[in-house]
Amino acid sequence: NERTVSALYAAATDQLWRDVYQEEEGLSRDQSIRDIRRLEQAGLVKGVGYGATLHYVAVGELKRAYDEISAAVTAPPVEPYPV
Repeated sequence: NERTVSALYAAATDQLWRDVYQEEEGLSRDQSIRDIRRLEQAGLVKGVGYGATLHYVAVGELKRAYDEISAAVTAPPVEPYPV
């Protein structure tokens, strides 16, 4: 589902909050809950906290992919012309 890309990005880079996702994507409460549950079932996000503090973070393959990309982007540059 294309609209879940923003949810995956939010979870991978920081935290995914259902109400923020709902508002940004123009979804109903039920749609946002359904999307996030599907991401949980796929093993890409997990809930942290309870009630008003509930948010979601990346796990599994999403976390590994983000960590790999982040490491590649922030790695020190390689000298192209060895001395």
